[in-house]
Amino acid sequence: MTHDDGYLGGREGGGLGVFMMVGSQGISLPNCSAGLHNEWMWRDPRKNVPMLGDHSGDWASGQLIEPPLTPAQQPDWLAKIRQWRDGCRDALGLKTAPVEAMFSQLQWVKSAYVQVQMHPYDLFFFDPASGQYTVKRWLADLRARYGGIDAALIWPTYPQLGVDDRNAYDMIRSMPGGVTRVRDVVQQLHAEGVRVLWPLMPW
Repeated sequence: MTHDDGYLGGREGGGLGVFMMVGSQGISLPNCSAGLHNEWMWRDPRKNVPMLGDHSGDWASGQLIEPPLTPAQQPDWLAKIRQWRDGCRDALGLKTAPVEAMFSQLQWVKSAYVQVQMHPYDLFFFDPASGQYTVKRWLADLRARYGGIDAALIWPTYPQLGVDDRNAYDMIRSMPGGVTRVRDVVQQLHAEGVRVLWPLMPW
């Protein structure tokens, strides 16, 4: 990961929770409800104008900035990417320093090279017969297959989110054993040197 990336992650210390790099600075996010939801469009936050026009329904052409087709076009493409990044930072009031330098809690991301997104109903992770989480078995399988992991994004939401009126946080709370057992799972992963992240989906 580079300093161009943003990060969301789980709170350390064995507790459940999420943080967002912008929120932790006390910076308010833009009012997204005021935006246009029926257009597939990216906007330059400094000018509030479409960067490539309306690409509604056109996923193939809906790139933020068209990638270079030749090596000669690469410098101009990179300049546009950096200009867009700087515009986003300015709009959110972020510093231009690398993210990991702004937040000491994020130093670990520089060495978290292998991160998986996993579902907690993975049968290596949870044994439905005994009703027990089997963290060590899950990690042993990952180590045997490709040497282990540095971090895990635990994803209890999809594909269930939307089948009823529960939100993402309800899905976490409804995991077997509730928050108490889930907290124990996080502590087991931390004891094995694995960082834990949770999805932030506030809708």
